[in-house]
Amino acid sequence: MTSLIRPEISGLSEYHLAQYPHSIKLNQTENPYELPLPIQQEILDRLAAARWSRYPAFVPAEQIDMLATFAGWVPEGTLLGNGSNDLLQLIFTAVLERGRTVVLSQPTFTLYTLLARGLGADVREVLMRPDLSFDVDGIIQAARTSKASLIVLCSPNNPTGTLMAEQDVVRIIEQTESLVVLDEAYVLCAWIAATSPHKLGSRGCLADLFEGNGCGRTEVWLCTHARGPGARVEQDQAAVQRKYFYPDCGGGPYAPMADTQAVDYASCE
Repeated sequence: MTSLIRPEISGLSEYHLAQYPHSIKLNQTENPYELPLPIQQEILDRLAAARWSRYPAFVPAEQIDMLATFAGWVPEGTLLGNGSNDLLQLIFTAVLERGRTVVLSQPTFTLYTLLARGLGADVREVLMRPDLSFDVDGIIQAARTSKASLIVLCSPNNPTGTLMAEQDVVRIIEQTESLVVLDEAYVLCAWIAATSPHKLGSRGCLADLFEGNGCGRTEVWLCTHARGPGARVEQDQAAVQRKYFYPDCGGGPYAPMADTQAVDYASCE
């Protein structure tokens, strides 16, 4: 039976997530603060009142509208997924195949390589600089010479924590013909504002991947931007307000919450 499995798949090692002893756990972008008991109870009450014998809405339009407004983008360019891996697999499957190339900065999230090689695509790796900064010129050159279909940028990068400056993201978009995936799953761990989708929407082909774990829940969405001057946001909104996830506790929107009871959880409605 193993002969029926494609060689690209049979030659892969399984994706494994090792857990190590730790005092602070950040490797899965989980909310480190437990929800207050009243909110936990409300969630359970809503689940109990739901119709368990029916599928949820095929297209969660209301939630998509809310997230699109929050991200400063349009609902038509926003897609929900069951975790970031789900959306990554969707993007890779839609773009890559045998004979196509993806450019990755290394070291980075191991799943990118597994997904690409599972589809038979070529992986062009660009090593980070000795100071663990992105080799932006190297990424652009690799994408051009290989005529890459896809470039994946992880910022903050897993596992180095390196941030890519917004102007460098813009350079890569403008100076290549590739679809650029900006994976910002760990942006909530950074002391910066997330890249605003509306700033990049008219510059090139971009898929911007966010993951939010605030208020005890996980929501992942994808903002897609078409290349060309006609691709722009109808409403020029401000940068993504991460206070939706981590309300300001006196030290900025990314300040650790010393007292979870002081947080305005009404913002999660």
